[in-house]
Amino acid sequence: MGDRIARSVPWLIFFGALTVFTVRMRSEFLMIDTRFALFVHEMRETGMLFWPTLYGEPYPDYTGFSTLLSLGAAELTGKVDYFSLILPSALAGAFLIVMTWKTGVRLFGARIAAAAVLLMFCAFEFVGICRIASVDLYPALATICAFYLTWTAIHEHHERRVYWSLLFLAAGYIARGPIGLVVPAAAVCATLLVERRYALLIRFALCSGLLLIFLLALWGWIIFRFGGEELLRKCLDMQITGRMSKGKPPWYYFTNAVGSYAFAYPAALGIIAVYAVVFKRKLLTASSLRPFADCAAWLSVIVAGFSIPGTKHLRYIAPLIPAAALIAAHLVWNPAKLPLLRKIRKLFFILTRILAALAVPLFIGLQLVLLHPAVVQKTGSVIRLPLLPGTVVLVLIFLLTLFSGRFGRYSRLALLAAAAGLVVFCRIMLLEPIEAATLSSRAFTLHCEKIRGSRPLFFYALGRDGDENKYMIHVSRSRIFIPRYVSRGNVSSLAAGTLVVARLDKWNQAESDWTVLARGRIGRRACALLEKKKGPTRFHRTR
Repeated sequence: MGDRIARSVPWLIFFGALTVFTVRMRSEFLMIDTRFALFVHEMRETGMLFWPTLYGEPYPDYTGFSTLLSLGAAELTGKVDYFSLILPSALAGAFLIVMTWKTGVRLFGARIAAAAVLLMFCAFEFVGICRIASVDLYPALATICAFYLTWTAIHEHHERRVYWSLLFLAAGYIARGPIGLVVPAAAVCATLLVERRYALLIRFALCSGLLLIFLLALWGWIIFRFGGEELLRKCLDMQITGRMSKGKPPWYYFTNAVGSYAFAYPAALGIIAVYAVVFKRKLLTASSLRPFADCAAWLSVIVAGFSIPGTKHLRYIAPLIPAAALIAAHLVWNPAKLPLLRKIRKLFFILTRILAALAVPLFIGLQLVLLHPAVVQKTGSVIRLPLLPGTVVLVLIFLLTLFSGRFGRYSRLALLAAAAGLVVFCRIMLLEPIEAATLSSRAFTLHCEKIRGSRPLFFYALGRDGDENKYMIHVSRSRIFIPRYVSRGNVSSLAAGTLVVARLDKWNQAESDWTVLARGRIGRRACALLEKKKGPTRFHRTR
């Protein structure tokens, strides 16, 4: 009976996570999803499978893997909608949480593993990543699978099995390009370093490097055959050299990410610091602390690696969230019996109880604030939150905290589940309805398309590969066109009758030359559809 329950736990976790990642899906593509939805439409129409295309041009920053999965989901559902687009991401996220459970059981036991699963849902940004089209979940899945295989191979004295993790590295490359290989390879190498398997580390690093060179050469050959030297240079710039350009500061993942991935990620960073101060060299030498050190190395090498390039996004460090959750789970059970962690855990559970008790009145109060005329005027939208289902969920979370003591030795998990429920609630029933109401581009786009007819349309300060995607995704595929762009330097040369969709905060043309046909929003941008009254302005040099 016990074995049957143990075998059913991963399935319960998988379907529970999949439900969280797919429940109450939005009906409109909003932000980066617009780009991926356009990828799926164009792959469906052109049949190009190696990489996605955008407005007929190859987009070699990604491989075609994730687009192909979304296309398969669209073929099953019969249309390209939000559910079919994000289903592969939701499945990858659910598998990632199952692997977190399995890894936690092997390294620390079922109690730490259960807490880690719940803490995955306490990483606010992670829940959001699993509910959008995200290619960065595939390197995360490859990383934890490679780590699990490496750790079990070492501790079961079958070191040759470590080389099987090269398959996960190759899969990561197929799904995400070079990042998909480098990230899991770095996690495996960090684990081998902590485990002091230096000879194996050197051999595995050499094999990983050769695999990377081989796949880069193969991928480069395919790109060169299809698009020539120009496309090859574009691919190298987007996937490798372009990421090293100046961008966000090196400490970005120690500031912005701390809040976005709260509570799991900042808790993990704090616990690593506490363990390093308390145990010092024992952290690397004591066998009882070795699993903790392995997870800390896994997390640290990813943070350090992604802090070097200038291009930084929160979704890039998704592969470290399982490690962060496993480390943060030590706060819940505190196996080292550290007084400081005991005090922090007590404070965390007190805050959870307080927030659960105040959640319902705060939720209703927020709805009243959002319906205030001043807020409606400022946002330009009437934001309606799901009051009835939201209140029911919050009452259940409050009851869980109220009767958590009835769960006996699992009372801490009950409180942690309540905290996870609050985080998921904030994401699904607060943030997403507000985003859907304030970031919608559909009404403005449909109005503009009705006015446009068959005339060409130009975009001003909207793109390239940016806000114009939020317009184009709502254009009927039978009327789709290739976007044209104008800037401050050439907008005055447009012919009379030309239509331009422009960002109003960037628009500085004379009002007498243009007629405003419509106003609205594209994402966060206040925009207008304008028509040129006069022909090109001619300037004559005077003597």
